[in-house]
Amino acid sequence: MLDDRNVVPDPFLTPTATWTYDNNITAWNAVLRDSNRASHGSPIAAPARPTNFAGLPPAYSKPGN
Repeated sequence: MLDDRNVVPDPFLTPTATWTYDNNITAWNAVLRDSNRASHGSPIAAPARPTNFAGLPPAYSKPGN
């Protein structure tokens, strides 16, 4: 659940996916509670939306750094 804009099922993934597109839509509606989330989704709530990552802590660090 990284991107609320993922609204078109992938025909290759759908047959084997345990998290369905219906699950995704339901969950994003619960998180964002916004019927127009395609243009107003929160970059804080949707990790795939931010375009500027300045100031965020590193997500990965090599041992010894």
